[in-house]
Amino acid sequence: MNIETQETADLNQLASLIDGMSIAMLSGVERDGSLVSRPMTPLEMDGDGALWFFTDVRSEKTERLIPLNLSFSNEANSIYVSISGHGEVVRDREHVKRLWTPYAKPWFLEGPESPYLVLLKFVPHSADYWDAPHSKMMRLVAMNPPTSATERSDPESNALRPVPRPTRRFEDAVRTPSARRAHA
Repeated sequence: MNIETQETADLNQLASLIDGMSIAMLSGVERDGSLVSRPMTPLEMDGDGALWFFTDVRSEKTERLIPLNLSFSNEANSIYVSISGHGEVVRDREHVKRLWTPYAKPWFLEGPESPYLVLLKFVPHSADYWDAPHSKMMRLVAMNPPTSATERSDPESNALRPVPRPTRRFEDAVRTPSARRAHA
């Protein structure tokens, strides 16, 4: 993924956290209200913090772009990132050509000229990340159903443990100009 120079310290921190993470899970809401997640390959993080992906304009994900969530994980380094935001479909053939990679060819056989190839611009609103050495334990504990809004059960001892909190939460500092307009 190409990462451009970011405008703020928080966006720089976010960029450094996801740098080298080649797959993100994009989650959104289906027509029936259910959540669905799909793996996506980020191509670029632009100077405003927006993340860019290739997608097929005929895909259902292009119909429901608010709200969306991107999650990244690097299990080897115990770094986990969750970014909330919205999406925009962008039909900019020059931008597609600039971001084109042969790895996209199996999905878009005609290359950057594929008629249904568009860009999905993910505009972040807020982000959480975890980078503690205990993230693995927290992830396992979090898979059990909560006993209350602030506690989860420990599967080994049946004791209650506090829900792990993110290491850092970005909100307004991550908001890009387009995200601010979307919430105005």
